Amino acid sequence: AVFAIDYLSGAIRSASASSVELITPWGRLSLSRFATLQRVIWHRGGCVSVQVKICGITREIDALAAANAGADAIGLIFWSGSKRRVSLEKAADICAALPPLVTVTALMVDPTASEVEAVLEALPINLIQWHGKEGPEFCEQWRMPYVKALPSSACGELESVMANYPSARGFLLDAVANGQFGGTGHPFDWDVVPAAR
Repeated sequence: AVFAIDYLSGAIRSASASSVELITPWGRLSLSRFATLQRVIWHRGGCVSVQVKICGITREIDALAAANAGADAIGLIFWSGSKRRVSLEKAADICAALPPLVTVTALMVDPTASEVEAVLEALPINLIQWHGKEGPEFCEQWRMPYVKALPSSACGELESVMANYPSARGFLLDAVANGQFGGTGHPFDWDVVPAAR
């Protein structure tokens, strides 16, 4: 099983690639510095390939800064409860500004079917990040690559929860804090995460 851990909780502070800062278990790193580490991190005695997604993009200039600094993907939030939510119109402008080969991720939290359809019809989405309580049937009906976010509290039963999402491209573990579904910058105890197989 493959799973990602959302430790990239930094924010883009300006349009300069050198100021894109990531808060990682290894300390604060600029995205430019992180990209030069050949996207390979040694963790728990194994080699893990890392892809960088900067989520919560709301402006074209920030999307370009992330792409120019080496991000593999950007995340556009379509959940009404987020301060980083973007409209379909703004998301279309951001997508149009991106260079090729940058993955566009739509982050959704318990959306209705019509909300998902609107996003997929309007935008060139490459990946969906389901961040709520969406069940496997809902996630898989769209026939789109997806990752499923799980609260870090699920670490004790990860293998059984992950088995419920057989088509997921990966899993994102996130600390839930202050009623937010993630992206709060709160760390969790990595020792509770079982070693990847």
